[in-house]
Amino acid sequence: EALRRFFERAEKPVRYMSWPIKELESELHVGSGKFIVLGAEPSVGKTAFALQCAWHWASAGKVGFFSFETDPETLFDRLISSFTGISMEAIKTNSISKREWDAICQATQAITQRKLDLISAAGMTVSDIRAKIMEAGYKVVIVDYLQIVSAKGGSRYEQVTNISIDLHTMAQSLGVVVLALAQLSRSEG
Repeated sequence: EALRRFFERAEKPVRYMSWPIKELESELHVGSGKFIVLGAEPSVGKTAFALQCAWHWASAGKVGFFSFETDPETLFDRLISSFTGISMEAIKTNSISKREWDAICQATQAITQRKLDLISAAGMTVSDIRAKIMEAGYKVVIVDYLQIVSAKGGSRYEQVTNISIDLHTMAQSLGVVVLALAQLSRSEG
């Protein structure tokens, strides 16, 4: 039976997610139902990369960006800055020039065509995320970040393990791609 299914799959064209960085295309073969963990030390750009991915993927399908750390307005400001080239300083201080406003206006159509929801997820559990996915119909879900998701467990290790297992199970059972960001400890030395 497994051999028959293998032959059937081999006859179908394979479609994996595209990535905003083309060098990743030949390295990461991610399709529906997959769970990916992106881990790095603090302040190296995990959220910036995840936003870039979310922006890219939202042109093809509905993306939910569940942020446990940053509010949706700040995330959107970062997207505007990235997409238009306007500095975050100008955005944060409301000192956007006429030329920069023109750039935002020109980008409006491209921005509104993206199917991207930025969700304030503070206090959410994996069950809450699952319910939101089922309600909204997301194809890709980003969790920023894994260690802040609410979970049961006697120790922090047990909690993070349970979160990871639950996110993995959710990805498989719902057929969505889940990208979870994880903050790694800084190395000693």
